[in-house]
Amino acid sequence: MKIHHPGLWAEKLPSGSTRYRVRAEGRKTKVTVIPVAPDHPDFWDHYRAARAGEKWTGPATKTTAVAHSIEWLVEKYLAHLARVVEAGQASPLTLRQRKSQLRRMCAMPTDDGGTYGEYDMQAPRSAIIAARDQWRHKPAKPTTSSSRSRPCIGGRSTRRRSQPGTRPPASGS
Repeated sequence: MKIHHPGLWAEKLPSGSTRYRVRAEGRKTKVTVIPVAPDHPDFWDHYRAARAGEKWTGPATKTTAVAHSIEWLVEKYLAHLARVVEAGQASPLTLRQRKSQLRRMCAMPTDDGGTYGEYDMQAPRSAIIAARDQWRHKPAKPTTSSSRSRPCIGGRSTRRRSQPGTRPPASGS
């Protein structure tokens, strides 16, 4: 199948497969590889984005959360925080921590058999206090790292703890 579009060409790879590449309009050096073949439904979206000098990431994902619920609000907040991280104004570690904590809170079971994420975002203060109280006895997730969870031989740490005002022993003697 022959395709004639500005900036688009096909390359034959040593493996025998074909790779499609697109040059950005007005920029000779900006070349984008299109990850799908022309018969794929997303090919033309990839092509248009590549001609604009961008990379197409796909259609926006639809949320399954009920509008104006806590889970809906959390998804909106995390999407905003991801844009802030992408702009370099926040740490990716902040996004990772908030995503973990907020999704965990939304998945917490309620007394009536649902989850806290299903509550209206203007839930009464008593619902938030109940979530906090439910979380209080287990504030952190258990770690899966073997170095952190494995006890030392004899049940004691091999590191020496120095007393305040004293120096640790010199190494090498």
